[in-house]
Amino acid sequence: MKASGADEWADYRGVSLDLLRAFQVRRLEALEHVAANIDGNPHAVKTPFVLPDLSEFQDKADDLAGALHEFVLIERFVSINEWQGVRHAPPERRVLMGETLIASYDEADQEPEIAERNRENQRRQRLRQTYQRLPAGQRKEFTPTPKQLLYGQRCELKRIVATQKDASGRVVAGYAEVELVESFGGEWSKGFVFPGVPQPLEEGRRYTLDPCPNGWYGYWSLQVVEGLCRGEGNTLYELLADPSRLDMTPRPRLARGVSWPASTLSRRRNCCTTSRRPSASTSATSARCRSCWSRGHPVRARATAPPSLSSPASRGRCKPGGTSGRS
Repeated sequence: MKASGADEWADYRGVSLDLLRAFQVRRLEALEHVAANIDGNPHAVKTPFVLPDLSEFQDKADDLAGALHEFVLIERFVSINEWQGVRHAPPERRVLMGETLIASYDEADQEPEIAERNRENQRRQRLRQTYQRLPAGQRKEFTPTPKQLLYGQRCELKRIVATQKDASGRVVAGYAEVELVESFGGEWSKGFVFPGVPQPLEEGRRYTLDPCPNGWYGYWSLQVVEGLCRGEGNTLYELLADPSRLDMTPRPRLARGVSWPASTLSRRRNCCTTSRRPSASTSATSARCRSCWSRGHPVRARATAPPSLSSPASRGRCKPGGTSGRS
């Protein structure tokens, strides 16, 4: 500790203007060296975006509906940024974090129908890639960016089965059974739901199984608050805005064992019917795979232990639910 009354800036008194200029010159030279010798990720693209309401932004919402709208958007922004932040880490590190499962596709483990369908999908994809992809000599494997992972093939993890254990009971081999499904999304979903890009599975390729980034609950919440902002009615909102309207009259309870009317159950089943695009009468959680992919049939993937973080061959090349990424 410095004695009382000592000059705490004494170490800096001898710095001259020429020394500061020389320091800045060396700093700029170092930045130029870094920029010239480190290649960026050519697959990471910063897309433009528009803020049309920035000039009209206010720190306070005009009413309760506006406040709810801001809350839903902020909640989604925080959750999707947390999801993307984790996806910046290599797949092997995400395994150690408990966020990712690494697996590989083995055709010998599949049902004959599934294996044949996947081979047909590979044939169709190769035909499309003849006109879309780079020549074979120019292709390079790369780690998909978090933005690319948003549009990865979707699947549902059905179960994980241990097929081999050591003497201590530790699992050393097994397989994960997944079901490929479609994922809807687009501009209409406003960043809450992303469309998955289906791709056939390749023999021996490693894939990662990550949590789905879609937020259907947030999307339907957004539809409700946007309706409130347009002035549409909502009983719950009206009671929150004016609690005096709440009717506190006691009502008789239904006896135990009372069943829903058959007409209500019928409407409930109709609400779970899958459509190509979600609507007001479509279950937000329902999904169905395309007939040309797996159509409800499970696909088995061998569980793979995470290799060393320094292994270049193990760099994550897979998207959520088992889609590979290539240039």
